[in-house]
Amino acid sequence: MQGLVDWLLDFKTDGFEQSFEKAKEKAEFLGIDLDFGFNYRITRNKRPRRFEQNEGENQQATAPLANNLQKFKAEFFDEVLEKIIVEFKGTFDSIKMIQSEFGFMWGQVLESSNISHLTLKAKELATKYQDDLDQSAMLQEITFLKSAVKPFIEDGKTLKASTALEVLDILTMNGLHQQFNNIHTALRIFLTIPVSVASNERAFSKH
Repeated sequence: MQGLVDWLLDFKTDGFEQSFEKAKEKAEFLGIDLDFGFNYRITRNKRPRRFEQNEGENQQATAPLANNLQKFKAEFFDEVLEKIIVEFKGTFDSIKMIQSEFGFMWGQVLESSNISHLTLKAKELATKYQDDLDQSAMLQEITFLKSAVKPFIEDGKTLKASTALEVLDILTMNGLHQQFNNIHTALRIFLTIPVSVASNERAFSKH
């Protein structure tokens, strides 16, 4: 996600010129006037209001190509890219926040963190989800999670590279979900949260 946001920011800065050159080559190949379409557009025999001209005004293109491109870049290209970047950043920030809350149960954080840090994160999570998690039990579970999961990591992989789903599978498939009931529940909560993070896809994702 971060790589995509960075790419979009770079594309907003340099992408228009690159896109224009590609469009120019394609237009020349197809014999299309580069200035065509800026001054009017007919849709279902009716021009959209933003393309309407005052009565008696010549309907031929009156603005130089450079001005048309500047207007197109400012009113369409920049606006669209900015909207996309804002939407991605909003979603990414939500995901990062959720990751910071749950991420102590797998991967690099579980591998490298000391018990004090793990118990602190477990306490914070259990407090937030107090209807689903028992705090005292979860503090006990997180103390032994690392040593319980390590023996079941697949050959060639490390605990540092583990994912939430892999830890959940290890607990489930090896009969450890009862001993780590709260960790098991927390991982299931985490893995279902993305369904409701992307609000524009929420209805689709739940079906």
